[in-house]
Amino acid sequence: MKDDAVAIKLKLIANHSSSVQREYTILKRLEGGVRIPRALWFGRESAYHALVLNLLGPSLHDIFLAHNQKFSLHTVVNLGDQLLSHLEYIHSHNYVHGDIKPQNVLVGLGHLRHTAFIIDFGIAKEYWDTTTKVHIPFRQNQCLTGTPAFASLNNHLGVDPGCRDDLESLTYMLIYLLHGSLLLQVTSVTWPPYHFPFILALTIYRLVLLYRLSIDRILGTVPVPRIARLYARARTFLL
Repeated sequence: MKDDAVAIKLKLIANHSSSVQREYTILKRLEGGVRIPRALWFGRESAYHALVLNLLGPSLHDIFLAHNQKFSLHTVVNLGDQLLSHLEYIHSHNYVHGDIKPQNVLVGLGHLRHTAFIIDFGIAKEYWDTTTKVHIPFRQNQCLTGTPAFASLNNHLGVDPGCRDDLESLTYMLIYLLHGSLLLQVTSVTWPPYHFPFILALTIYRLVLLYRLSIDRILGTVPVPRIARLYARARTFLL
């Protein structure tokens, strides 16, 4: 390995399978895609599994805080355009990310400083059975995965996340970056598991309010053909 700066992800070795090892496998399968982090090496280091990645810049979360928790509409639309392409590539390779949020989107360095990268594939999963050529059935009554504030409605209902849930999480994230909050925002830190039914009710309410709050502003500012193009692109992989 050259003397280039890298990022190193460490996970304490346990009896169960390592999420870091799983992430390495997924990243190698996605290798070559535009704006996909490069996995350079995976192995054991002392009591840890270590994953070495190419170094990227700050997260959207960090940049958002540095800009007083508000992005311009132009910035949000640009991010949405990029991230739809990223998700389309990920979904076309049979994976659902499962945890789209500002902390999991990093910008590049140097000439890539305006380019967004989706990171952290530790809970990503396959959704297509390559042997039978059918969609893997959605399981019910599952524990919530991902981050409650950006999780989809189905995820809160205990349904396995699919491609559409990545898109729903992306929508929540873009609205959050545009408005500075998600209205009635909740996090796993403030709400224990037995409060998830209440979180679900807030999520439904938030979805209705934010959709009505945002659509008029977006339609009034962004050219309709661009909205139609983003919508059409999203529809092609809504599984």
